[in-house]
Amino acid sequence: MKLWNIGLLLQLLNITNIVHAQTSADLKALHTDLFNNYKKEVIPIENTSKPLEIGIAFYLTSLNSFNEVEESISVTGALYTNWTDPDLKWNSTMYGNVAFTVIYSDSVWLPSMFLVNRVDSMNPVGDDVKFPAMISYTGQVAYNTGGILNAKCLTDISKFPFDRQTCTLVFIPWGFHANLLTLNSLSDKALLSFFTPHSDWKLEDYSSRTAIYNMHSLFYVELTIKREPLYFTIMIIVPTLLFSLLNPLVFVLPVESGERVSLSVTLLLSYTIFLTLASASIPTSSKPMSVLLIVMIAMIGISGTIVIGTIVSAKYFYLENDKNLGYIMNYFIERLNKRKKSVEQIDENNELLKKAKYGSAVVDSLIFYGTYIAIILIFFSYFSFVLF
Repeated sequence: MKLWNIGLLLQLLNITNIVHAQTSADLKALHTDLFNNYKKEVIPIENTSKPLEIGIAFYLTSLNSFNEVEESISVTGALYTNWTDPDLKWNSTMYGNVAFTVIYSDSVWLPSMFLVNRVDSMNPVGDDVKFPAMISYTGQVAYNTGGILNAKCLTDISKFPFDRQTCTLVFIPWGFHANLLTLNSLSDKALLSFFTPHSDWKLEDYSSRTAIYNMHSLFYVELTIKREPLYFTIMIIVPTLLFSLLNPLVFVLPVESGERVSLSVTLLLSYTIFLTLASASIPTSSKPMSVLLIVMIAMIGISGTIVIGTIVSAKYFYLENDKNLGYIMNYFIERLNKRKKSVEQIDENNELLKKAKYGSAVVDSLIFYGTYIAIILIFFSYFSFVLF
């Protein structure tokens, strides 16, 4: 890459030293003589036993958007290509030391580069815009083409919004087998000389390479982008965490207040409405599914469990005797009473707590501590998965 840049710089320095003598008449004469018998339809191969070698590099100018649902990425970029055309050589001293000239690209042979995994149309890159080409007296042609490129990109949103996406742009000189034309990458990285950063995605890697596949020479540009998670963390993850930590607190309220069931149902409905609104911001994909969405659904399950627990607890609290406690609750109470000899009553007489009310306290404790342990484990597993 460095040697290529140094060589190009030296060539430009030599050009600036000799172009001072050229005139408009020299350029016109050069164009007349140069393209008199030139056939742009013929591939410029001087030795048919060797393929035409084309140097290629990719300039990434902007990352426009990434669509998880459609599994596509949109970028703006340009392909730089250069090759040697033996029919476009001239003696610079015969034309007033003209060392190079710039012409419209429709006058010379060009390699039609296609984006293989394009999602909108199957046209050559830059086909809708005519870019100029620069020709050196040595016969070297330098040509840039580009535009907005929409490519297919397999998506993995399991770690949303801490996900990374790797997309590959595959370019091919369609119609030319590798024995006629081969691509040589001028750099192992995409060039970012004119790159404008994106506010939602951070560009982490931008490698490029060439390879032979199915008798064609291919040019690969691999882009790895990382989502900026701050917005989704504040708007989705933090409210989900707050809802989940707030929900079990309904068991702190006294049963006599009569507000437990109404508060737990209100929290369940509130979280359900929040999930409906937040799901619009979560990419919809089944393979793989976002783990954050699974966490939010699990929180609804826990909230529903809390509603059931408050109803069961209120039922046990207001029982007049222990006949309707059931076998399982009686078993739990007897096991707990073996460890705790006496339980103080909270009524006016300060007598021993009735079995029914003690059963209500057992339900409260089991669900209160059980849901908090489940919530902590769920969020610990989620952050361990997405951050490591």
